[in-house]
Amino acid sequence: MANNDLQPRRTTRKEYLLTRKQQEQYRQIRLAALALGGLLLLILGIGLIFEYVIKPGQPVAAVDGTEIALSDWQDRVVLERKQSIDTIDQLYEAVGGDVNQLFQFAGQQLNTVASPAVLGQQVLLQMIDEVLIRAEAERRGITVSEAEIQQEIEEQFDFYGGELPPTPDVTQTPEPTPSVTPIVSADAEPTAEPETDVTPTTEPTPLPTSTPVSAAGFDELFGERLTEFAAFGGTEADYRERIELQLLSAKLQDAFAEEQGLTTEEEQFSLLYISFQDEAEAQTVVADVADGKPFLTAWNEIRSAERVTNTQPFASEFQFTALESISGSLGAEVAGVLETLEVGATSDPIGNDTGRFIVVNLRGREDRPLSEARIDQQKRDMLQEWLVEAEKQAVIYESRWEGNVPDRPILDPKYFTPVETEPVIPEIPEIETEE
Repeated sequence: MANNDLQPRRTTRKEYLLTRKQQEQYRQIRLAALALGGLLLLILGIGLIFEYVIKPGQPVAAVDGTEIALSDWQDRVVLERKQSIDTIDQLYEAVGGDVNQLFQFAGQQLNTVASPAVLGQQVLLQMIDEVLIRAEAERRGITVSEAEIQQEIEEQFDFYGGELPPTPDVTQTPEPTPSVTPIVSADAEPTAEPETDVTPTTEPTPLPTSTPVSAAGFDELFGERLTEFAAFGGTEADYRERIELQLLSAKLQDAFAEEQGLTTEEEQFSLLYISFQDEAEAQTVVADVADGKPFLTAWNEIRSAERVTNTQPFASEFQFTALESISGSLGAEVAGVLETLEVGATSDPIGNDTGRFIVVNLRGREDRPLSEARIDQQKRDMLQEWLVEAEKQAVIYESRWEGNVPDRPILDPKYFTPVETEPVIPEIPEIETEE
């Protein structure tokens, strides 16, 4: 009996089959777990491939067959954010940490950086314009050489190969602005018309001239600029590419100006005017002029009178100014009258949209050369108008950019915390009481 107790118990057939069944179940569970793990790894791998391989190459816009990749656009947004935030940081230091004052100088820039979608859209439109400009320049055979790029970079840092910088043309720089005419005494003997015309009282201010730098100075300054640019994630090749695009844009503007016949002159007007709140008062001055009173005498009387309220008439002038500028100041109604008014004539009262009545005496009308600034602005306007039309015809936008706008680097929240100022408590005067 003792020996039988020490012998292992034989497994029954039922127990053997049950064990086999459990082992098979465990094996199937392990296989299912391995298959599920493999599937999860596959899904994760596909996700990583899509996120870091496929997705960055997907377009955010197609410009006449040329695609702008998501990754290129995102890199550009990050670069623009870095540059904008660096500028904001410098301004913040310049204003002594006064956030309220900072918003006066860079409020729009702050709001743009604080809204990633706004900045992202601006960058996308800018990249689209660049593709359009390059494509149109290529179509026209417009190119920019490396020598031109190098020369432009050097001139931006006031390096002219050891020579003096070109002398700026200041003869056309100042835009026509109202000037002060010497007051003619009311006691002076009236004449039918003044013998001398109105003349500006200020001479054009010469533009400041650049101080040329040496070759060594240029190398140092340009090296510092590239170091700053590298801190934002840009390379020298990126910097030169930007300069190339600027030169291509300038050449394209010149091509549009030549095709469209850009005018370098415009009709300008020199005039005296009196502005009235009361139409009857304006009619009285017109009647006096019709009876022989020189307009300049009436103009000087009002000009020299002390103006206490805004309802009083006031007198001013324009020295050979474009009709567009006069229209912006006095109203389109006045501009319309000037187109047909004879030189030396005085208009009837002209009502404008501000509720005032303008009486104009036209002193002169002649074609005058446009300033270089006006000519350059017209060229830029031509390019911009072309870009707007080209975008409508050649650009296909992809909505995927909207959910993938980078928000780094982060803008410091301190810029949106208003500076608290201590309230000024007025001093309360002591009240003397009678004893």
